[in-house]
Amino acid sequence: MKQFIKEYHKPKDWKTLSNFLLASNVSAETIMLSSKPKAIHDRNIESAIDLSGMHLEGIKVENGMIEIGVMTTLQAIVESDVLKSENVSVLCDAAKRTARINIRNLSVLGGILRDIDGPGELAAVLLILNAYAIIRNDEKTRKMPFSDYLDSSAKLDKGDVLIAVSFASDPNRAICLERVSRTPQDQEIVAAVVSIERYGNKVSDAKIAVSGATPSCHRFKSAEAVLLNQEFSESLAETAGETAALETNPKSDFRGSATYRKAMTTVLIKRAVMNAWKKSTASLGDQS
Repeated sequence: MKQFIKEYHKPKDWKTLSNFLLASNVSAETIMLSSKPKAIHDRNIESAIDLSGMHLEGIKVENGMIEIGVMTTLQAIVESDVLKSENVSVLCDAAKRTARINIRNLSVLGGILRDIDGPGELAAVLLILNAYAIIRNDEKTRKMPFSDYLDSSAKLDKGDVLIAVSFASDPNRAICLERVSRTPQDQEIVAAVVSIERYGNKVSDAKIAVSGATPSCHRFKSAEAVLLNQEFSESLAETAGETAALETNPKSDFRGSATYRKAMTTVLIKRAVMNAWKKSTASLGDQS
């Protein structure tokens, strides 16, 4: 039976928030806006919990890790000097492409990451960065690999709240985002994010993530293996794209057919690998 929102709460401390989430008599959900906000009548919950009073916004660097709160707006990510200076400006680019500025001022990181039907570029970048999801339940905080957070929300217990994502910056890593969409700031049809580390003329490390080609954003480790420890060439980049495309199982929708999405996976990965290689710099030191 469909449920309708009967309560609205805006807690300002964790004990109050926890009590609302753990209440057994109503179904509750935290509200974090995506770039495509879900209508109230489609939420199928009885208690809406507004997190805007919990101080979960902001971008900071601590102990070598960059942390972004889930209530940080997309526009704040776009404008962040921290991200631009820490060799992860690709996050700014992904946030900017997600929506127009009026929507970016309203939608927040947590909403984007929770929207399984929405834009996936930010999630793809965070996968490439080996990010962690920071989860809090009342007074207890824990971290899990961001890839695990994306794989299944069943890993979260009742009362758990995603409060931030964290990741390290690596100056030796070159990252490129390539995408195809109906307009420059429309939701991606397919987007590929690639990071390359280079040692001489070989790829010493590679990470590849794609959104829009599978039901959920994930890394293509078989395609990464194609590049690893190989002398770089254009044909190698193309092979990586073709390898990833074999693992895709896209669905057709009004943005693009499954056949088109599969084909664009090859094209975009090749393009992103080529551009990441161009941005990379040879490692210094002994190459013996």
